[in-house]
Amino acid sequence: KHADMRVRQKAQFELAKRGNNGLTAFVKMTEQTAHQLARVHAIWGIGQLARKDKAIAEKLLPLLNDKDAEIVAQTVKILGDIRYEKPANQLITLLKHPSQRVQFFAMEALGRIAYPNATQPIIDLVIQNNDEDTYLRHGAMVALGRIGQAEPLIALKNHPSRAARTVAVVALRRMQHKGVAEFLKDADEYIVTEAARAINDDWSIEEALPALAQVLQETRFTDEALLRRAINANSRVGKSENIDLLKAFILRKSAPAAMRAEAIAALSVWANPSVLDRVDGRYRGKVERDGALATTVFQPITESLLAENNPMIQMATIVAIGRMKIGTAANTLVNMVQRHKDIEVRSQALIALNQINAPQLDKILDLALNDKSDKVRATALSIIPESNLPEQRAVELFEKVLNKGSIQEQQAAFTALSKFKGEPAVALLANKMKALMNNQLSPSLELELVETVAASENEGLIALLQQYEASKPKEDKVAAYRECLEGGNAEKGKNIALWDGNAQCLKCHAIGGPGAEVGPNLIGIGSKYDERGLLESLVDPSAVMALGYGFATLTLHSDEVVAGIVEAEDNKSITVKVSKTETRTVDKLQVKERINAVSSMPSMADRLTKRQIRDLVAYLGTLKETI
Repeated sequence: KHADMRVRQKAQFELAKRGNNGLTAFVKMTEQTAHQLARVHAIWGIGQLARKDKAIAEKLLPLLNDKDAEIVAQTVKILGDIRYEKPANQLITLLKHPSQRVQFFAMEALGRIAYPNATQPIIDLVIQNNDEDTYLRHGAMVALGRIGQAEPLIALKNHPSRAARTVAVVALRRMQHKGVAEFLKDADEYIVTEAARAINDDWSIEEALPALAQVLQETRFTDEALLRRAINANSRVGKSENIDLLKAFILRKSAPAAMRAEAIAALSVWANPSVLDRVDGRYRGKVERDGALATTVFQPITESLLAENNPMIQMATIVAIGRMKIGTAANTLVNMVQRHKDIEVRSQALIALNQINAPQLDKILDLALNDKSDKVRATALSIIPESNLPEQRAVELFEKVLNKGSIQEQQAAFTALSKFKGEPAVALLANKMKALMNNQLSPSLELELVETVAASENEGLIALLQQYEASKPKEDKVAAYRECLEGGNAEKGKNIALWDGNAQCLKCHAIGGPGAEVGPNLIGIGSKYDERGLLESLVDPSAVMALGYGFATLTLHSDEVVAGIVEAEDNKSITVKVSKTETRTVDKLQVKERINAVSSMPSMADRLTKRQIRDLVAYLGTLKETI
């Protein structure tokens, strides 16, 4: 009876260890009515003992008639937990108890003992509750699923109570019973959707999938959750009539555009659907089937779909055309690349033209490289190495980009050229290497060119690269990384600074707000240093020490040694903090020798690629604000 639950619970567990003596104490405590919590612990204690010997549960039965509803609820809960079947009929009676907690635990207990005679009484309680208490509804779903009587649940398919039909659907789902398909005919879209979830999701009820697939015929449904599952069911069943169902739905303009696009996507991978479920991602296994029929059915409707004034439908159709290799759509796709307003549509049309190996691809790529959108131009660039264009023509297109494309496009062009090994590509790269050595190439392109040449395996190009590397001053560490000065991507550099496990910038530096103080705060560093200074701080961090962080040892002409952290420095003097309380300012004319300690910062040359260093330089250059 102690006020602290921890003490009461310790007492309960100790008494449970004492067997019959403990049981006597528990029973005695349940018989008193002055202290409710003491009775509750006693009920729990009897439950502990009854788990080893169910006959002990007999001691709890008198409490089913107790005046205290909470005592009844706790008793019923324990009886259910230990699966004690003897009081089953009493538990059915308690379904009508005034307390909803008692009703809930009675349902749960009946479900745990799987008592078949409880099915209809639980259904009656659901109808009476009418969704007012969702806990009761949930308890009924679980209990009826455990009891496992399907026929009384299926019989509810035309019942006027929405709550009863909902409970029936979920209980049948828990039972994995195909009878749940009967509820696909319900007038309430919510009920139909729950039935669709039951059939499609988790392990699925495969026997009911054909019925779910037929739902796509009905025009009254708009719920995305339902339609996605109906589309998926057609894909999983995989018969010729399912192709026809998908086609009819695709052509139904009254249906949601997103779902029509989903149906197109499902049809486009008919031959080799994903091993993962299109709705819930569960692994379904590999499926291989003849996709010719799906292509034959879809091909005649592609033109009408492409003509619709809906980019979502057009995009899905274009993707399907590429996947299914429908060459008859080539002319329409060419027209879309030239004239369509939507950038994504133009880009996807380019990809599809490459996939179907369209004879117009050469011409359309040339046009796409002049598109106003950088995304379309980038798509064209990415397609060239994958296409079946002759290398001479592909290199001509790359040269066109290198002559007038943006820096990013020229970088991409150099990278793509690494896939070509023939004479046209070698000649172009040789000319660009000569331009580099004559300082006639943009510094932003040096890295891509050098990497492409290094990967070429061509003796002539490698010789030019070696000549270029030999021209760099060997004593200048920054010169060895001159390709990293310009052309970086600041956004990628930010990700490196914040998240890269090799760089670990935040381990020592803050960027603006609170953070590590091992090194200087990086905010404003873009105003203090130019690109060369930033690059030097990354690849040769000991060359220039940040004020307040570098340690120097000064030997004066008088042979006195001054050592400490450099706090300030100009052309005439250097200020050194030699202890916590003392600072010395030394005239540089008095200094005979100066030795700077090696920076604790590791060189990023040992940790990052040149591209990463270049991106980091670009990002640090954007940090121009002050704290």
